Amino acid sequence: MRNPFWIALLALGFGAVAPAQAVHFPFFIFENDDQVDLSGCDLWVDVLDAGNGSIDFVFGNSSSADFGGVITNIYFEQTDLLALSPALKGNGASVRFHPGARPNTPPGSTGAAGGAWLGTLYSASAIAPSPSHGIHPGEFLTVRFDLASRGTFGDVLTELTKPGGFRLAEHIQSVGAEDTSSLWGRNSQTPVPEPATALLLVAGLALGAGYRRLRRRHSSP
Repeated sequence: MRNPFWIALLALGFGAVAPAQAVHFPFFIFENDDQVDLSGCDLWVDVLDAGNGSIDFVFGNSSSADFGGVITNIYFEQTDLLALSPALKGNGASVRFHPGARPNTPPGSTGAAGGAWLGTLYSASAIAPSPSHGIHPGEFLTVRFDLASRGTFGDVLTELTKPGGFRLAEHIQSVGAEDTSSLWGRNSQTPVPEPATALLLVAGLALGAGYRRLRRRHSSP
């Protein structure tokens, strides 16, 4: 007879392992010239260990329909932790980017968001017309890098979370009721747990504890 406990343990245990490698960084807006209402803005990047010396940056847009907003440019600040060989992949036919964004760097107002931009390692732009092929609410774009010979996944996370570490930035267009405003954002240096990931991790730990209790019970004389 199959034991439901073991089935649940295997299902949740395996499910809890993979998401644990994802680290979620919200984006905040550092330039909002038109003073757009940001209450529905929800932009983020997930940083994942892709294995085999690779790392994924998943740029996502979970903004409300009222806010709208389309991510049309993404930027990576200069760092020696990433090898310049990225691959781009959108989650649908409408998300289409190519290397090289204009302008070459985020605006000078990044000085109010962690200091002057120290040069662009890599940038990408949505294919024209950019609002049509950018990252709309409910969509995402994955950028995969190889780690440089001296870099590790942990090193990248450290750089993203410390003052003076390298930053990610993005340009958001077609914002607001008239779809005419634009914004600039950069990643927060404080990652937040993802609810689904946290739930799986807690479930996995709880079931692991149950497994240990059962082993002790069955091994007792």
